[in-house]
Amino acid sequence: MSKEIRTDVGLVFIMFLLSAAGMASVFRGYRLLAWVVVASSDFYLFSVLLLAALLSDDEDFLKRHRRMTAFLPGTRTAGLLVVTLLIVAVISGFAGLYVGTEVFSLVKTPLDAPVIELRHSMSVNALWVRGVKDGVVVSHAS
Repeated sequence: MSKEIRTDVGLVFIMFLLSAAGMASVFRGYRLLAWVVVASSDFYLFSVLLLAALLSDDEDFLKRHRRMTAFLPGTRTAGLLVVTLLIVAVISGFAGLYVGTEVFSLVKTPLDAPVIELRHSMSVNALWVRGVKDGVVVSHAS
């Protein structure tokens, strides 16, 4: 097994553990675990975006800093798996924060938490896409 494949398998395994921890936080109601999942996934996203910004400015950056390549998947398949598992980790991490709060009533099951999180994030994104003009939300219809 080549070094690149081992690195990809390790990265996919870490993302799998992160998404499994996020799902465990939903079903067990561990808010601390949910915070750890959210912080870890945000740190990974921050690292990848910072690395992409450094790479766009300096082409020889990866040649000088070989350790940074561990954050990036080497193959397209590994990249798709990492992105999929990262999305699951983020959604389940935020859903784990909803469980056991006033937002999440007792008549709902833990499976409702990811749906509530998706609805919330889509409504926030819809407001962001519409834009704000002079302090008033502007829709595309007006």
